[in-house]
Amino acid sequence: MLINMNKRPTIQTVAERAGVSRGTVDRVLNNRSYVRADVRERVLDAIRETGYLSPREAHRQMCIRDRAICRRARRTVRPQTGRRITRP
Repeated sequence: MLINMNKRPTIQTVAERAGVSRGTVDRVLNNRSYVRADVRERVLDAIRETGYLSPREAHRQMCIRDRAICRRARRTVRPQTGRRITRP
């Protein structure tokens, strides 16, 4: 199986690598207890191999890498009114 490493890996990529469903990957990511230990380990190995990051983790790492972009992302201007929207 070839994986395009130019794109950020998705849950589907991890699921294919581990040989499980996307739902199983989701259960592992959310630390649900009803996943068999051997399956959990396969999924975690696939996550490490593919370099998968959840959207939240990817954003966090981007913020660490370039704080200026994140500051700008929080302060946007509403096109209809021209007013600045500040997000926490």
